[in-house]
Amino acid sequence: MVSAGERVLGWAVRLLPERRRGWGLAMRAELAQLESRGERRSFVLGCVMAVLRHPTVWLGLRYPVLLAATLTAGVLWSAQIAYAPLRTAVFAMLAVLIGLLAIGRWKGFLGPVRADRPARGIRAIGVALVAVLAIRTIGQFVRAVSSFDESAGTAAPIYTTIFGCYLCAFLAVTAQRSAAQSQNLATAGRAAAIAVAGWTVISLLWPPLPTTGAFALLAVSAAIFIAIGRAAGGGGQRVLAALTAGTLASLVIFTLVTVVLLRIPRWVPDIGGWALPASLTAAQRLQENQAYAVDPYIPVLMIGAILAAVLAVASMVLRRRAGSALAGQRDGHPQAGVGVIELD
Repeated sequence: MVSAGERVLGWAVRLLPERRRGWGLAMRAELAQLESRGERRSFVLGCVMAVLRHPTVWLGLRYPVLLAATLTAGVLWSAQIAYAPLRTAVFAMLAVLIGLLAIGRWKGFLGPVRADRPARGIRAIGVALVAVLAIRTIGQFVRAVSSFDESAGTAAPIYTTIFGCYLCAFLAVTAQRSAAQSQNLATAGRAAAIAVAGWTVISLLWPPLPTTGAFALLAVSAAIFIAIGRAAGGGGQRVLAALTAGTLASLVIFTLVTVVLLRIPRWVPDIGGWALPASLTAAQRLQENQAYAVDPYIPVLMIGAILAAVLAVASMVLRRRAGSALAGQRDGHPQAGVGVIELD
């Protein structure tokens, strides 16, 4: 049976960087040789203090501390919501998103992130965009004065699912176990940037913002086809590059739309038109138009979420198939059918 001291020392050892794990294992081995309870307690305390004095330990703790601080801030912010079911739904959204980010630090299909710059860049951009949209969504819930049941029972779960799909995709495709090649992640990023730039030229050079999402959907399609045409390797690599480009382009465009509508009033179209009461003040009319103007771009967000879900699954499946093929080769029994999807 594992003692409390061994558990505490094991926790402390896990804080050490990989190159110092041997030191931690030596401490655990020495602890096993001690028999006196007092000696064991003093030894564990000394080891924990030695670990905590290691500078890289505190660098490693910054990410968990940041996640904990974000969760705490989100809970305090959502506490302003008077309607309990909606407050609970917002807390669930925070728990899911922050939980996924925490899992992305562990070794598995979602993490940790690879060391190459394209993987780190794609993950950082994706997480930042999801964070911006999540903050905006929670802010809307906090400021809501009506439709509480609909927000709690429908809107919050849907947004939680959408944001979760995006996070899973960006974490999975950039994880160490991902089969996506570094150069193809860079290609996907460039394809998304080209498509978003084209959409920006069409939509944002002169106000107001178009009241149709058709141009945005064309831009997402363009990102996918550019990535397919420029990606290196076989079919599996092209699939991952295309899905990454489409997912990223969708999220960037929708985020730009929400930021422009929220921060630049002259770009807000009068989409309400005659349907809005004439008694509204200019500020009220602007607020209504801001709410309605984002609706044509919801399909862009939804299609991006579908691409993200497929990307997350594809990243896991292709990695598994690659792993199965390698295992079969090591055993001297190549598995038939596994090599159908090329990963090189």
